[in-house]
Amino acid sequence: MEANSYPNSQPKYDPPSSTEGPQESDAQQQPEGQSKQTGLQQLLQDLQNQLNGLADDINQGQTEVATNTARQKQLSNYAKNLERASTELVTAHESSEQALVEADRELAVVQYLIDELESDVRERIEEVRSGLDSEIAAKDSEVETAANELSALELDRAALQSTYDQHKTNLDLAHDAVVQLPAAINNTVASVKQLTKELKAAGVAGQGRKVFVWSLELESAKSALNDLIGEESTRIEERDAAKTVLDGDRSTLDEKDTEITEKQADFDRLTSELESLREKRKTAVKELFVASTKQSSIAHTA
Repeated sequence: MEANSYPNSQPKYDPPSSTEGPQESDAQQQPEGQSKQTGLQQLLQDLQNQLNGLADDINQGQTEVATNTARQKQLSNYAKNLERASTELVTAHESSEQALVEADRELAVVQYLIDELESDVRERIEEVRSGLDSEIAAKDSEVETAANELSALELDRAALQSTYDQHKTNLDLAHDAVVQLPAAINNTVASVKQLTKELKAAGVAGQGRKVFVWSLELESAKSALNDLIGEESTRIEERDAAKTVLDGDRSTLDEKDTEITEKQADFDRLTSELESLREKRKTAVKELFVASTKQSSIAHTA
């Protein structure tokens, strides 16, 4: 007799009249035990659900506490900074008032000396100062514009980085899905083999009800296995698509980094030029102390 043949006394599929009786009899032997076990399992499940709910509440509460603690610390730092600034501002106002009063007093004292200067001398001095101040103001405006543009580029880059990080996560997930596919297939193959073995054993034993249950389980496992096998190309395509998107993000980030580097260099150059103009003004102001011929040369070169 072949190993997979069934004896005549134990047919592969028993008619309902020959199988229902014994199996129902077996079921009737332990109705009370099964009921008690089901009740205990339900009680255990209810308790477990309560524990899970409490764990979720605790985790959520801990997250909220951590968030609120961080926010409290941030607001506390803001309050301390504002309090310090408020105190310093009062002192600064007092110092400003004193400085202005003293300046006005000294200007009034020496006003007669200014009045004694010839009008053309005063005009030439004012012209030189005005030219220097205009040049500094123009350069200062360039510096401010460059600073604003640099800040805008850095904000753009932060947004691009956030997008890149999200797409990097997508690629990691897609990559893991491809890498883990062989193990998933092998595990499902093992399930199919085990279920096939169980089905065969039940068939040999002539247990029709068990055969039916195992056949349903086996069909589900076969369907899952076919799905996994069919997902291979899809998972690879999704992984490749995610990589393409991430490569584009990386390229965009590189371009933005280049823009920032160039704008930073431009900002540094303009800042240096502004500082040079301020130093030039200091020297020019001192040169205004000398005779009108020197003032005229400064006026022409300014």
